[in-house]
Amino acid sequence: MIRPSRGTHIVLPSALLPVNAGAIATGEGGRTIFVLPWLGQTLVGTTDNDYDGDIEHVRPAEEDVDFLLDAAGEFFATELHAGDVAGAFAGVRPLISSGDPRKSVDISRKAELYETSSGMVTITGGKLTTWRRMAKLAVDRIVERNGRHAPCRTHEIPLGMAVEEAGLPRAEGVAEHAYGQLARRYGHAARDVLALALERSELARPILSGHPDLLAEAAYAARREQARSVGDVLLRRTRLGLVGARALCVAGEQAPERVAATIGDELGWDAARRGAEAAAFRAEAREEGIVVTAA
Repeated sequence: MIRPSRGTHIVLPSALLPVNAGAIATGEGGRTIFVLPWLGQTLVGTTDNDYDGDIEHVRPAEEDVDFLLDAAGEFFATELHAGDVAGAFAGVRPLISSGDPRKSVDISRKAELYETSSGMVTITGGKLTTWRRMAKLAVDRIVERNGRHAPCRTHEIPLGMAVEEAGLPRAEGVAEHAYGQLARRYGHAARDVLALALERSELARPILSGHPDLLAEAAYAARREQARSVGDVLLRRTRLGLVGARALCVAGEQAPERVAATIGDELGWDAARRGAEAAAFRAEAREEGIVVTAA
């Protein structure tokens, strides 16, 4: 029932390709891509190709990276190379197979509900950006089947509460450019992150030089967001592992060790465990292909 499709994205330094609004460009074969300002850098994506490989670690395809670089370079009349890519990532969309041999780009992104004779409800297809709507479809089906009047309310529930950057309390040692990202990323909960920086001054330091992400965010991720590994913090909470992959993974960089020490304080890791967790992140980064190798 599923027709997997891989989408590859690359992140370029904003100094190399500065944009302050989204743009849609056309690449080879008439395929369109988007170019967006994202976390202080420039995000270029996405591709859409059938995929039948490993789904544990989905690596950006070399040919997809080249396509994105060529398309963005031609659109903005500049030369872009693999060595310019700050980070890259890919994912697989669970598209619904129609049995039609058309390209996956022509396949519907709609979610579909199935119910088996045993009563199990399955929802598949869709996209990450439609997860709340998919939850509503599934819950409403079950409620209707059981004759209850308890429709899904997810569309009525706000995700967090916004906060103005200027309204955040200042913490000694936190760089001024970090407050904007904290406000956008955490909303009102940014106050809780800053409270950790006030509680322990070393947490006011950046995880990686030149980037606004704070060690306080690593502590917050372990304490409040169920992060249990360095990869959880760098790839799946702050996204620093995607926007700063090349700098993060360069030989001699100790940022993974700093994150391991910070979350180790929260989770009770000893020195050996902290070293092993930093090494595990580097292995995960290689498997995920977040650093694009220049040809």
